[in-house]
Amino acid sequence: MFDLENKEFKELTKHLLIKMKLTNIEFDLNWPRSIELKNLRKYILNNISERGEVIRWSINNIKLNQIQEKILTISAVIIN
Repeated sequence: MFDLENKEFKELTKHLLIKMKLTNIEFDLNWPRSIELKNLRKYILNNISERGEVIRWSINNIKLNQIQEKILTISAVIIN
């Protein structure tokens, strides 16, 4: 158990918070026809995690391109 009033613990926590960088990202992601809806969450998270550790994410838009492929607009907050 940590003593939250301990000076060393406070310094370590402060250091970790300073080193953590949160970044908002937004990008378009092609949703291949081979990815079923039940596997979409995993597909999106795998793609985002290539950019950093995922804190939260959402699909903000779904559009169709000229050949009727679905393009997802993804927003996320990551630690990098």
